Amino acid sequence: MPYSIVTLTQHAANKLTKPVELSYRELKDEFQGTGQLFEDPAFDASYYSCFGSSPNEDYNLEWLRPPELLERYHSRHGSDARMFVDGASKFDLVQGELGDCWLVAAVACLTTRAGMLDQVIPFFAEFCSEDYFGCFAFSLCVDGQWKEVVVDDRLPSRNGHLLYTSSSEKTEFWSAILEKAVAKIFGSYNSLTAGSIEEGLSMLSGGITEKLGLDPNSSPEEIDFKAKKMRNCLARGSLLGCSIPTSEDEGFEVACDNGLLKGHAYSVTGLHEVVIERSEDDSENGVTKRLIRIRNPWGEKEWTGRWSDDSTEWDKLNPRVRDKLHVTNDDGEFYMEFADFGRTFTYVSMCHFQFQEGDDANVNESNWNIQRLDGHWNLATAGGIKGKSFEHNQQYLIKVPEMVDDDECSVVFSLLQMNTRQEEDRKHCIGLVLFEVTGINHPRNTPLGKEFFNDAETFQRPEFNKRREILMRVQLKPGLYCLIPSTLEPKQYGSFVLRAFTEHPIEIETLDYRPRKTLRIDKINISDFATEQEITIMNECLGRFSHVANESNKLYAQNMADVLEVLVSEKFLRHEECITLESCRSYISLVSDNNGPPELTTEDSASFLKLILFIRKAFLAWVKARSDNPGKPPYSLDALYLQQFLAGVEIFLPKTLVGKMASRFMNPHFHASSGSKSKKGEIDFNGLLNIVLRLISALNATKEVKGKSPSDTREKLSQVIGYMLSV
Repeated sequence: MPYSIVTLTQHAANKLTKPVELSYRELKDEFQGTGQLFEDPAFDASYYSCFGSSPNEDYNLEWLRPPELLERYHSRHGSDARMFVDGASKFDLVQGELGDCWLVAAVACLTTRAGMLDQVIPFFAEFCSEDYFGCFAFSLCVDGQWKEVVVDDRLPSRNGHLLYTSSSEKTEFWSAILEKAVAKIFGSYNSLTAGSIEEGLSMLSGGITEKLGLDPNSSPEEIDFKAKKMRNCLARGSLLGCSIPTSEDEGFEVACDNGLLKGHAYSVTGLHEVVIERSEDDSENGVTKRLIRIRNPWGEKEWTGRWSDDSTEWDKLNPRVRDKLHVTNDDGEFYMEFADFGRTFTYVSMCHFQFQEGDDANVNESNWNIQRLDGHWNLATAGGIKGKSFEHNQQYLIKVPEMVDDDECSVVFSLLQMNTRQEEDRKHCIGLVLFEVTGINHPRNTPLGKEFFNDAETFQRPEFNKRREILMRVQLKPGLYCLIPSTLEPKQYGSFVLRAFTEHPIEIETLDYRPRKTLRIDKINISDFATEQEITIMNECLGRFSHVANESNKLYAQNMADVLEVLVSEKFLRHEECITLESCRSYISLVSDNNGPPELTTEDSASFLKLILFIRKAFLAWVKARSDNPGKPPYSLDALYLQQFLAGVEIFLPKTLVGKMASRFMNPHFHASSGSKSKKGEIDFNGLLNIVLRLISALNATKEVKGKSPSDTREKLSQVIGYMLSV
């Protein structure tokens, strides 16, 4: 069938907001049977899609679909193009001009596990089929979450050859189109340059990859611990790989005298313990040997040392055991004694992921349990580990229950900075800090405070690195723990994903306030805190309100703001604390009838004045108590302390929602009148008053979800606050 080339119709294009949100099903309905081929507007056939912003003038660059490439340059019919030829294998991947060996190696590793590639490429239409419309869909794990990524099949080429990854079989194109899908996520092919196989495995499997260091001088106890860890990971279906380091001068895949290759990736496929029964002098009889089974993806070039295919070590075993384990063909799979393995290889990469239905893996034990939580760092929620604000970080309570067969639960925590693959300057130095809190008497739904962290010892020494993802592996006994994902420096911006991979089910919940308030404006007793002067000014202000009120004895926001500016702001508020028109409108919105005009009775205006005085007294007491110079305190509140201040006036809010309010009302360049330097993330009195008013309105609006789960309340409140901040 002849095809014409079109882009998306306007109807479909209007539904596209992000490249990863393109729907293959919708595009199929749009294009199939029309004789038209899809062109992806989100990742077009342009110079930028190849090279990004890097200067590279390639005038011979040509974007071709697989059938076009074969017909124009290889004297083959376009119908010869195939997604797969005889299935998928490592040999389908030939790296091109791009420095993305990390991705090519990860994809090659994926081909060794049946079922996993089907998850990444869930469906496709062959080029010669009636269903073909130039569109392919892939399932990739982006920032810890599975996304459908759709691309067209126009591939960059030069003089008839694919510019980047290709297959050794010229008519096969699955690897090239998969590479294009990854390039789309990162913005361009050039953005794929430099990466780690760990990152590639995580994106293709949805898992996390940790490194286990190997030391030739390890003690027997350390060897046993590492062997047990690897055996447990294999039993849960994790992908294990190992390699021998090489220097820049040596290059890659350098042959060694022992048959192995430096700078080459191997797969670990099994761990076995065998008992020597037939040694020559009986001296080894009864000795247990730990063997590790390794596979070279090439299918050849094996280890030639002890326990290799031709080694006499196999004669020392019971023939029945030997025949069960022994591999004599030069097929790339071989055994090594674990001690030799530790002396030869430097580390083992272990990729943990959750198996999907249909995965053909020999999983002898239960699958990994995985939990995911999303979080944010901002000026109100990033306490950092430096300075005195660590307790303001987000806190997570870990509950490890009693286990039937184990005394401890193996847990791997992952902290991933989102959206930092392309922008290195947005990447922070991050770490995970863990504390045991079993037996600590602490109120429910309340974050741990400074008094706890001043004396508490970490469960294990935290490590901070400027990486996109960091891992922490721990063995946890039944009990309670507090985990804190933190930036090194306080007041940083960023989003993160926290994941936990566990051998046994555990519970994770946010250790934070449940949204609620006990503050009631009508119960504020001004005589409890106001001075005689303040009461006098308040009464004078009420008189002015009556004077400017309309015939119905009602006040508008502008009238209130004018009176407050003259009396309240000038007589007992600093210039920086003036009550703005926005504050007056917020209060009128809080107490007035939504169906009526935006006006206020003089009685309600008295309550507003009481609230102003109440918040101001609390504000001044707070900043004075925390000032280095109590005689001349700052007239602003650090956004990091906003949650604690609100709790002091009986408004309780989780950190995620506190961060939203702080970002809206803080003054990023606030100057105290004393001429001190600007303080990043400070909130002045008027901003604080606006926060209190809007939170009271938001919490009143969520009364209908009272009694439901904390997550329901937080979600509803988040929606209300989001709306309030947008108007």
